[in-house]
Amino acid sequence: MQKRGLESKLDGSFTLNRLISSDRVLKKKNILLTVSMEDSLDCFLKNLDKIGINNQKEKIHEDFVYVEGETKSEEVKIGFQQDDKIGFFISDMRKSDQIKNRLEDPIKKIGDLSQLWINPEILNRMVNSFNNEYDGFNITWFSGIYKPKGGLKKSIRRPQIERSIHYSGKDGLESFLEFRENLGIKPKIIEFSLSENRRYRIDNRGIITIREGNLKPLYKPIKEAVDELEPWADAIRESTIESKQIALKDYTLKPDFVSPWKVKLPRDIYNYEMEDFENNIASSWNFAGMRNYLNKNEEGIVKNYSSQYFDKVDNSSFKVNYSHSKECFSIYPQHQISFSGGIRFVQAMRDLDESIIAC
Repeated sequence: MQKRGLESKLDGSFTLNRLISSDRVLKKKNILLTVSMEDSLDCFLKNLDKIGINNQKEKIHEDFVYVEGETKSEEVKIGFQQDDKIGFFISDMRKSDQIKNRLEDPIKKIGDLSQLWINPEILNRMVNSFNNEYDGFNITWFSGIYKPKGGLKKSIRRPQIERSIHYSGKDGLESFLEFRENLGIKPKIIEFSLSENRRYRIDNRGIITIREGNLKPLYKPIKEAVDELEPWADAIRESTIESKQIALKDYTLKPDFVSPWKVKLPRDIYNYEMEDFENNIASSWNFAGMRNYLNKNEEGIVKNYSSQYFDKVDNSSFKVNYSHSKECFSIYPQHQISFSGGIRFVQAMRDLDESIIAC
């Protein structure tokens, strides 16, 4: 039986590594990076089907699969790297709302596909590396945030003040370093140039814009993001929901038995931190929470905690239990396992403390 749509054309031979090593010069391209729940190409294709890509008119060109939109600017090229479970979407879309509406928002609603989140420390290491390697390196624009939390560096000025910044200026690199060191700003988006004809933008949501240049300079931060996400992705993949039939005298039950995935935080958590976490996960990460209980001691250290969370993006839900004695959050998916929701929950936990460990 002949395969339809992309299934007959996307065979996994076009990978991110191949694009990076090709020296291909790209101009005015946006690349959205994703990580998949499964390493199967068939599963990736089914996820594309869910966002309507297979319903578009497709054609082959060189190593890419083209997915044509209403205009040339809406064309999308797609690749899949099976080893790392990385899917990527290359687009000519100029406006951020086109990327958001055509790619980002639909992908967010697929439970088995997540954006490749790039944490602030990876972006900081990228800046340090480029500053050492390229004489022409400069930052032209950046945005970032700072939120007060435990373990603050004493050198940060006014550490109790929450702040955000969007900065543009010829002294972008110097200002970036000053805001980072003095005010604790963690980068979310950085626009930069390595030379006159190599200009980029990298977004913590896994979106890379190449004004002009190739992908080679960004190989390291992409690889670091993939490697860092891997233990979390594996933990979520190992979580299971299994329905078992239990026969009683007069009737039969079929409850779900859930094997949770876990987040370890090897330190005390205070009541005010959990309140900040609940506020942040609602305002920044699109989860609605309903606390079941929180037990604390006289010093305000949380001993036990339980809450129900609803993902407003893909309509999944999960229960979170915390035990101080085990230094562990246990996440119990309900009805279905949402990979994308789990990855976003990890990002919210990073806002609480970057020292969290998958276990």
